[in-house]
Amino acid sequence: MNRNSVRVSALLFALSLLLACGTTESRQAGDEADAAQFVRGVYAAYLPRSERSGIGALDSLILEQPESFSDSLRAGLLRDASRRRENPGEIVGLDFDPLLASQDPCEDYVPGTAIRVDSLVRVAIHSVCQGVRSADAVVVAEMVRRGTQWQFTNFIYEPSAGDLLQILHSNERR
Repeated sequence: MNRNSVRVSALLFALSLLLACGTTESRQAGDEADAAQFVRGVYAAYLPRSERSGIGALDSLILEQPESFSDSLRAGLLRDASRRRENPGEIVGLDFDPLLASQDPCEDYVPGTAIRVDSLVRVAIHSVCQGVRSADAVVVAEMVRRGTQWQFTNFIYEPSAGDLLQILHSNERR
C-alpha cells in the first residue's frame, strides 16, 4: 500500500466514525420526541376510558397492550388488579389512577419536556383542568425503548409521593 491509499483509508475510517456518532446523537434526540409522541397517543386513547371506568381502564390497557409496560411494572399492576378484584368493596391496592396521578382526573393530560437519563427517557405529563395546563408535571412517565416499541417502566410522582413501583411494592407488603 502506498502512502496516499493509507491516508485515504484513515480519512474514510475517521469520517465513518464521525457519521456514526452524529447518527447516534440525532437518534437519541429523536428518541425524546418519539417517546413524547408515544405518551400522547397512549393518553389520548386512555383518558376517555378512564373517565368511564376509573382504574379498570388501566387493567384493560395492560391486558390489551402488555408490550407497552416493562415486565416488572406490568407484573406489579396485574397483582394489584387481582387483589382489588378479590376484595370488592374494600380499599386494597391502588386507590388512584397511576397514569393520571389522580382520583379525580382533569379533562386532558399532555406531555411536556422529555429528557434522557441513561438508557431511559422521562416524559413530564401535565394535567389540563378547566382549560388551564398545570405549571408543573403531575406525573413523569419513565420509559425505555425495546426494539421499535416504547415501554413504560415506572411513573414518578411529586417527591413526597414516590413512584409507582415503590407504591406497588409497599401495597404488596400489607
